[in-house]
This record gives sequence, C-alpha cells and structure tokens, in this order.
Amino acid sequence: MSFASPCCSLVIATRNRHRTLGNLLEVVGGLEAQPIETIVVDNTSGDPSTRMVAEKRGASYLTAPGTGLSGARNLGARRASGQIVAFLDDDALPVADWLSHLLAPFVDARVVATTGRIVPLEVELEPQRLFAAAGGLDLGPEPRVVCADTEHWFEICNFGGIGHGGNLALRRAAFDAWPGFHESLGLGTDIPGGEEHHAFFELVRDGHRVAYAPHAVVKHAYPDTFEAMRAAHVRTLIGFAGYVVLLLAEEPRYRGRVLRYLVEAICGKRRDWRTSPTRTGTRLVPRRVTLLALLRGPVAYARLRRARRARSRPKRPHGQAPPATGR
Repeated sequence: MSFASPCCSLVIATRNRHRTLGNLLEVVGGLEAQPIETIVVDNTSGDPSTRMVAEKRGASYLTAPGTGLSGARNLGARRASGQIVAFLDDDALPVADWLSHLLAPFVDARVVATTGRIVPLEVELEPQRLFAAAGGLDLGPEPRVVCADTEHWFEICNFGGIGHGGNLALRRAAFDAWPGFHESLGLGTDIPGGEEHHAFFELVRDGHRVAYAPHAVVKHAYPDTFEAMRAAHVRTLIGFAGYVVLLLAEEPRYRGRVLRYLVEAICGKRRDWRTSPTRTGTRLVPRRVTLLALLRGPVAYARLRRARRARSRPKRPHGQAPPATGR
C-alpha cells in the first residue's frame, strides 16, 4: 500500500488561538505532501474568529465543548476520511516535508502510530532557553520503533520515550478497535497530560508498533515569559503525577514496573531511551513548587474517580425518595 498524501487527514484541536491557528493553516497549505482534508476541532462551544480562520483556509470546522484535548482529537479522528489521521497542536509549525516523513513508517503494516521530532520555534528569550535546557520536547535525531518485544517498552511508551501528541499520526482503522485517546487525560481535564503516552501503551500492549520518525519535524512555540514557563512546567508535573496514579490504580498488572520506574527516577537513574539534545538538568521551579505540583496529581485523580462515580450513579426522578435500606 502506498501512503502518498491523498491518504491522510489532518486534525487540529484548538482553543482560543485563532491567530496561531491561522499561521499554522497557512503553513499547512504549503506542505510538499498535502492532506486530503484538514479538520479544525474547536474545544469551545464555538468561536466566530476560529471558525472564520478555519473556513478561510478550506478546513472543516467542528466544535467539542467541554471534552478536553483528547475528546477533541477523538471527534476529529472519527470524522476523518483518510486512511491515516495526523495531529498537530494549534501553536506548532511543520516543516515543508513533515507529512511525507511522518507517513513513511506506515509502509510497515505492523506500525499503527508514528510520531515526529519537535524542536523549538525559537530560542531567543531566557525562558525559552531555560525550557530547552530542561529538556523541552525534543527527542533527538535517532529513529526508533517500539513493540512489545522492545526492552523497556512499557517505560518508553508511558514516560516520554517515543514522542508527543503534538506531532503524531495514527491509522484511522485503529479507532475502530481501540477506544481512542483517554478522555480523562490531557489538557482541559483534571489530569492535564499523559493522553498520548496512554495511547502508545495501549497500542503496543495490544501487539502493534509505534515508530518515531525524527525527520518529521514540527517547530513548537516554547514559553516566552517566566510565568508561562513555570505554569507549563507545573502543569506537566501535575499531569505526570496524576497519570502515574492512574496507572497504579487502573493497570494492576504493571504496578511493579511503575513503582520500579519511580524509585529509579528518584535515585537519579539516567535512561538511555529518553534522550534530549538540549537537556542539562536545569531546574525550572523551586523544589517546594515541584513537590506541591506532584501532590496535586493524586488529588486530580481522586476528582476523576468521584466524577466517574457520579456519572454512573442512577438518577432518581425529581421528588422521588431514595430506596429503603432496610434499617
């Protein structure tokens, strides 16, 4: 099967960023390989400026209010008509040959997802330099394919060793058998992260392969103020801690591997599968702030559990008394 440009749909989830969205759509129009369609999913109840920008560039416009990033991506993927669904963040800019390289690993029928390299759009201001020095989003220039036979596959998938959701493609057919991105994870939810890692984990666990294609380059905006840098880092810490608690609670088969990873991380063990060309060990926030952010992760998961119980509890008609308990 050939994966030329006609097979790919592009999904962009957005929220209150019509200016950066416009820049992205303009760049998408100049890609060497063109998607057959671009679907903009607005994570609000509908913003006229976002709709206007999307439709001006020939993109389809959908709304997904209150679903969070994962829900928006799932909606876009299920509306897509291409064999492959690619995803971009609304504040990113792909290079001209990005899509060609992102699709290339799909010549292997066992590959169900690909990710690409994310580099900074610019590193001119001090907050951007610090963010890059702390590791940023760049996983480096070496390609990788992960399957269930790969050493440390569980850790690679769950803890940032194979890619990010802002530069990602999936076979559309995967959504027919796989439930999609976990809608309790990701921006717009109590646990603001981990959705792409959970996706990689589920797909590899179920016998598929995920490929990292470093030549599929996307330039991503790094925080340009100290306040934005700290907020982004704290959000990452909350998302990480909440996701770890979710794994411990909902994946009992893998608890030992999660706990071992945490112990090794606390002891400072370096991971040869998690490399960043810019990482220097720079600390972005004080230790106290780090600890408080990590403690908010379990709280976020507790809120998630309460919300699930509330949704599953049967509702009584208004005015009806609760059933007798026999006491």
